[in-house]
Amino acid sequence: MSKILLLEHDKELTESLESLFATDQTEMIIAENAKSVVKRANEDNPDLILLDTDPSAEDAYTACKKIKDRKKTKNIPVVFLISEKDEGDIRAKCLEVGGVDCLEKPLNARKMLTTVHAVIKRAQLLKKLNSKKNGEIKIRDELSQEIEKLHQINRRLEETALIDRLTGLYDKSYFFNKLKEEFHHAQKHKIPISVVILDIDSFGRVNDTFGHDVGDYVLTKIANVLLINSRVADVVGRLEGANFAVILPGIDMQSGVFEAERLRVAINQTEYVDDSKIERKGAGSRRKKMEKTITASIGVATFPFSEPVKNEMEFFALAKKALDRAKTTGKNKTISATDLLTEK
Repeated sequence: MSKILLLEHDKELTESLESLFATDQTEMIIAENAKSVVKRANEDNPDLILLDTDPSAEDAYTACKKIKDRKKTKNIPVVFLISEKDEGDIRAKCLEVGGVDCLEKPLNARKMLTTVHAVIKRAQLLKKLNSKKNGEIKIRDELSQEIEKLHQINRRLEETALIDRLTGLYDKSYFFNKLKEEFHHAQKHKIPISVVILDIDSFGRVNDTFGHDVGDYVLTKIANVLLINSRVADVVGRLEGANFAVILPGIDMQSGVFEAERLRVAINQTEYVDDSKIERKGAGSRRKKMEKTITASIGVATFPFSEPVKNEMEFFALAKKALDRAKTTGKNKTISATDLLTEK
C-alpha cells in the first residue's frame, strides 16, 4: 500500500481525493498547512507529496525546498496542484524548486491516478537502485526479480499502458503523449526544451553472443543508468528495442548537449557483462573483452530552433536526424540538430 501526503486547502476537493484514493488502496495523510507538510514528511515518510499552490504559492515553494534540503525526505517526489490560470509561471517555478510534475485544477481523476502511480513507481525504482550494495549479482535472479516487479506494476496500470514491461521506463505511447504536452507548453510560454534520442551501438551482437536473457538484462541496466543520471523532471522512455529517449524540460541547446554527453559517458563506463558468470561458447578473448562495455550514439534537438518547427513530431525528427548522423559517422558520439545546420 502506498502513502500519499496531501496539502489541499479546498476541503471539498480534499474529500474527493480521499475517496478517489481509498478505492485504490492508498493511504492518504492530510496536512493542515505548508509547515505541517515538512513535519509530516519527516515523520510519515510518504511515497508521494501532493502540494497545493493556492492560496500561497510561496509557502508551497518553501515547503518543497525544505523537503528537498533534508536527507531523510529529499527523495520523496513532490507533485504540485496548480490552477489552470497560473499554469505558465507557476509550473516553471514548481519544477525549479524540486517538483517532479504539476497537475492542473480542476483535476482529472484518470490523469491524477496514472500520474501518481507512475511517479511513485519511478521513485521506488530509483530508491532501489541507489540502495543497491556493490558486489556480484546473479544475472538471471536479478532479471527475474526486476521483470516480476514491473509486471506487478503493469497489472495495476494495464488500462493506461504507461510502463515498458522490461525496463520500467515510460513506454513509447506515453513518451510521445508527454512530448506533445511538454513541447506545447514550451511553445506557448517561450521556454526551452530539449529531446535526446539514444541508440545502443551494435546491440544485436549482445543477443547473438550471450543470448536474449542477458540482452534483456543489459537493457534493464541501461534503463537504470538513464534513470540515475536524469533529473526528476525529465521523462525517460524506451521507444523500441535498444532505442531510448529523454525529454528535458527547460533545458537549452548547450545544456542539452552536455546532458546527452553525460548520459553517453555513463552508459560507456558501466560494465554490463561479468564473463565469469556467463558461459560463452566459441567466443574469442578479443570479442570477450570488447563486449564488457556498451556504447551509444545520441542525437539532440532543442526548441526554440533556428528554423521553424511546427509540432512535437518535427521536433523529434530533428533529434532523429542527428542520431542518424552519429550512427553513420562512427558511432559512440553525440550530435545535435544544430551541428547539422553548420554542414549545409
